[in-house]
Amino acid sequence: MNDQKQAQGLQKSLNPMSVWAIAFGCIIGWGSFINPGKKFLPNSGVAGTAIAMVLGALVMVIIAFSYAYMVPKYPKAGGEFTFTKNCFGKIPAYLCGWFLVAAYLTNVPMNSTAIGLIVDGIDGGADILKFGFHYQIAGFEVYFGEILLAMGILILFGVMNILGVKKAGFIQTVLAVTLAVCAFTLCISGLISAKAQGINMEPVWGFDKSAAMAAGATTENIDEYFVDEYDPTLAGIDPERADLYRLCEQKGVALTVMKGYAGGRLLDKGRSPFGVALTPVQCLHYALTRPAVASVLIGFDNPAQIPAAMAYETATDGEKDYATVLANAPKHAYKGQCTYCGHCKPCPMDIDIAMVNKLYDLATMQEEVPASVREHYADLSAHASDCIGCGACEERCPFEVPVVERMQKTAELFEM
Repeated sequence: MNDQKQAQGLQKSLNPMSVWAIAFGCIIGWGSFINPGKKFLPNSGVAGTAIAMVLGALVMVIIAFSYAYMVPKYPKAGGEFTFTKNCFGKIPAYLCGWFLVAAYLTNVPMNSTAIGLIVDGIDGGADILKFGFHYQIAGFEVYFGEILLAMGILILFGVMNILGVKKAGFIQTVLAVTLAVCAFTLCISGLISAKAQGINMEPVWGFDKSAAMAAGATTENIDEYFVDEYDPTLAGIDPERADLYRLCEQKGVALTVMKGYAGGRLLDKGRSPFGVALTPVQCLHYALTRPAVASVLIGFDNPAQIPAAMAYETATDGEKDYATVLANAPKHAYKGQCTYCGHCKPCPMDIDIAMVNKLYDLATMQEEVPASVREHYADLSAHASDCIGCGACEERCPFEVPVVERMQKTAELFEM
């Protein structure tokens, strides 16, 4: 009789708080903090992300009710495996068991590697885990120090579970409460922070990339701007972009060209995407001879560069000729070079990435970092060392600039 009673129920080992903590820890993972900033908000906007989270919560409610129904019906250890075996038989239970093993073998190590990312963000430029380069996967470098830390975390939690479910439940409760308090504190800080603005709620529905491409405002591959397969009469311009220029010309819409020097790169042979240096007059002539272009907005580093741009007014046809120079230029591309366009925004740490990159480029062009450049960098509200390495900016960059790597180099240059 006692054996029969024991078989009909499970021994109670966890209090309600520990059960909540374990459930909370299973639901809230590393992706809950990374994916919204890197994927959801840039692609779907604030409203789209909110709707997705509400739908996800409803799915979790359905799963919770499923467990609430399953456990009283089959009060035995084994969870999903036991339920599948009793309801559907051995073969489905066998498949269910292996799927569970695969899920845990992939999910648990992934969360343990997140600890390394946290340490990497806390230690600033110290990089205490970046020793013993091991391999590279999906563009990310993996170091032996990070692997050791992840293995240590897995072993630690394994030992805690061996010591007993009560001890594991207590530790899980402490961690879950800490996480909840930190999340609540960050939420309140974000609401009362002086940096919080309504613009953080935009875009509401995300960036409509297909509509922008249809309008000729962007292209999927930046190399297409420089390929030779286009109609020669278009002078290497994307046909859709050329159509947009013609439409503006027909409708009397004047265009202003920005970045006429490409952030100064076109004037520097070493940094130019064409491998040759153009003069300010040649850059201005190219821009002003595009259909519908009425003006060019350029910048300068010193007053001496102003007469160089004004020389366009009196320049000869030979001085304006850029085609001959480019015809003999080696084939290059903008890939990997920052043009300070600002497409990398927004940064979750409020870093002005374009300005940081510009100051870094200005500094590295000199034998010594100019004092004025250091002052401008020091006056920034957020610095390169504030970068958490989320990589969201790199996904938005049309030129595939390694922004995170440049942030690290900038921090070493200006802050060490």
